[in-house]
Amino acid sequence: LITDTISSKSIILNLLAIGLLLEADNAVAVLFLSNHYDVMMDDAVREVDGGASGAARKTFFWTRVQGLLCTVILVGAMSHIEQFVTNCNMLKYFLMQLIVFPALAIFVGQFLYSVICARRNGATVGEKIIGALIEYNRNILALLM
Repeated sequence: LITDTISSKSIILNLLAIGLLLEADNAVAVLFLSNHYDVMMDDAVREVDGGASGAARKTFFWTRVQGLLCTVILVGAMSHIEQFVTNCNMLKYFLMQLIVFPALAIFVGQFLYSVICARRNGATVGEKIIGALIEYNRNILALLM
């Protein structure tokens, strides 16, 4: 993906490769999983409530926004990689920046949202700040590992 030029041919071939992997995954599931798992998943889908709550809709929306942000960053980085990486040693730093800076932006955004906007059953400002700091530090630790 990195060395190929962005063209409709490479995009279609990559989509076909992904489709092949997904179909292989489905075939393996059919071969190795019994009918019990299929019935169990059908039951789980039938029991899902059709109307999602407001909180679930907001969570779903923000998950999509973060996914879109990651996609835009990845496509932008791959289209401009030749400008930033001139030798192999710089590739390591470029990839680290590509991972760390967007993750930090998301973590800081979640922190600010938790402190300013989130409602936690009448929690005091201090409790909201401590909870947001704990979540922020947990995310930073996960990023460093």
